[in-house]
Amino acid sequence: MKKLLLLLLIIPLLSSSQSNDFLTKLFLDSVQIKNQDFKLELAGVINTKAQKINKEYNDYYDSYESGNISEIIFLEDLRVAQQFKSEVIIGSRTVDNRSEFNERCSWNWSGNNPNLKMVSSYSLDLFPTFSFLKGKLLTIIDGDSTNKDYLFSVSKSDKYDNYGHKTMSFNLTDDNEKGYTIHTIIINEQSYIIFTKNEMYKLGFSTGFVDESRFKVICEGRDQTYYYKQNSYYDNYFQNCICKCDKDYLSLYRRKTKYMNDTYNLDQGDLLYLFKLVEQN
Repeated sequence: MKKLLLLLLIIPLLSSSQSNDFLTKLFLDSVQIKNQDFKLELAGVINTKAQKINKEYNDYYDSYESGNISEIIFLEDLRVAQQFKSEVIIGSRTVDNRSEFNERCSWNWSGNNPNLKMVSSYSLDLFPTFSFLKGKLLTIIDGDSTNKDYLFSVSKSDKYDNYGHKTMSFNLTDDNEKGYTIHTIIINEQSYIIFTKNEMYKLGFSTGFVDESRFKVICEGRDQTYYYKQNSYYDNYFQNCICKCDKDYLSLYRRKTKYMNDTYNLDQGDLLYLFKLVEQN
């Protein structure tokens, strides 16, 4: 009985702490944006790709969407592979080292490519800082020290037409008077910024989400990546080579749970990316 009472006391506290963040307070009109810096922190994804509930049903009624669902996946249920920004000398390929050489600059888990690793989903300090000035100017400061300024405003709808919630968004305008919109979404009473891959690309994020290897093989100044991927047997193509990755890339996976047979790949283009704004001191 005591344990039950304790649990009943803890649940409201957890719900309160979940909603006690800046974006949610902004949504609730309990704070205003001043001179503040916020780190953009990945919180999870929404997998929008239709999952078939019943294979036979969906094969027969392929044009119907009623058998499809989406899912929200938070950090604890994500696994992350990172291709690190790097430029490494890998030497020349010969008949004797061909197999090991091919693994030095490709997507594989042999350990011969040290710049491809599984990393913690909680360690991804790879996203921009949002620096607000006087509630009118937003500077997006990315990890590669590039800054871009925008005039900004926050808009909120009067109607509850966003799945029962009001809509809140950030409206940006750059120096060329080009406009951008950053959308937010409420999930479990907490507000998140929500991005597509394309929206992050347009805002110049230096970290990308990909489904394939982004390593390039440069040999004697020539890009030999195509022949490398084709597993060419002409060793003379691969003399005095470097393995290059132009920036950090991430690939997300759904972590295996109790009733799954394995981790499954997520198609990065099907994902909506959820972010928190974490205030910097």
